[in-house]
Amino acid sequence: MFVGPLIKDGFTISAYISAHGPWPAFNITYRPATAEKVYDWQAVAFGGNGAKRIGAAVALLTDQLVAWDIPATGPGETLPCLPEHWKKLPHPQLEKILDLVTGYAIPEADPKNG
Repeated sequence: MFVGPLIKDGFTISAYISAHGPWPAFNITYRPATAEKVYDWQAVAFGGNGAKRIGAAVALLTDQLVAWDIPATGPGETLPCLPEHWKKLPHPQLEKILDLVTGYAIPEADPKNG
């Protein structure tokens, strides 16, 4: 599939987030952030305290993170993809999502699908 050099409205990418310790692996669907959104995020994320950094992450992901399939408590249930849950992700998994959304990481496919 040819994507072209520009981020088009509504364009999404699927990616796999590896398990980390006791936390499960999951898949996400996201919209790549534009350069302006990445710069806005960097302005706060790289100089703020924890509260400012998580606030900047949530602000960025609000428009970019479309879906995920994190298992909830029951079989076949998925945890809703909401800001209050993003704040509770293990740091390595949250950072991986941010790296994908901002373009610092290349998405990996779910090993079960290929």
